[in-house]
Amino acid sequence: MLETSRVIDIQIERETGRMVVRYTPRTERTIYDLCDLNGRVIQTGAISDNETVLDISTLNAKKYVMLIVDGDQVISKRVNIAA
Repeated sequence: MLETSRVIDIQIERETGRMVVRYTPRTERTIYDLCDLNGRVIQTGAISDNETVLDISTLNAKKYVMLIVDGDQVISKRVNIAA
C-alpha cells in the first residue's frame, strides 16, 4: 500500500552534502529508496533510527522521490535538491 500520510521530515543540507531523513520506523526491516523521477533507484539503505543521514554530495540538483518501505507500507515524499 502506498501512502503519504505518515510523517517524513526531510532536510537538505546542500552546503554539507547531506540529506537528513526523520522518520520513526514501525518495523526492524525498514528501508529507503531514493529514486529519480523515472523510477531509477539512486540510493538505498536501512532506516533503523528516528534520524538517517544520507550523503547527497554527488547527486545532481533536481527532483527525486524518497520511498520508505516499512513492513507492508510504502511511504513516498518528493524531494527537491537545489543547486
